[in-house]
Amino acid sequence: MTRRRVAVRINRPLTPDQQSRADAVLEHAERNKESIVARGREIKRLHENARASLREAFRLLKQERETQGVTLQELESRTGIRISAISRLENDPTSNPTVQTLQRIATALGKQITVQLSDG
Repeated sequence: MTRRRVAVRINRPLTPDQQSRADAVLEHAERNKESIVARGREIKRLHENARASLREAFRLLKQERETQGVTLQELESRTGIRISAISRLENDPTSNPTVQTLQRIATALGKQITVQLSDG
């Protein structure tokens, strides 16, 4: 294995002890690269699944809002969430709502959020 020096932008060079620790961290990362990358991919997959679930929840909330004939202005009044934020949450696939936001909107529509745990 080729040893690499860690480039650190500081006003002084690393002490031998600091460089030794930095080298050890780098070696550890190199030795465990495959498992680190695999874990990163798993975390990304879990995040994408969670994001898809949130997107589906907002799709259902938007559908319920429209079914009830509630305007964005009225929902803003009921929740205190700005129209622009509600619109972004309903339409932007990259939005990242919190569970609290979901609950506020669901409550304003006379609904409640239910979390279900099931086998994948």
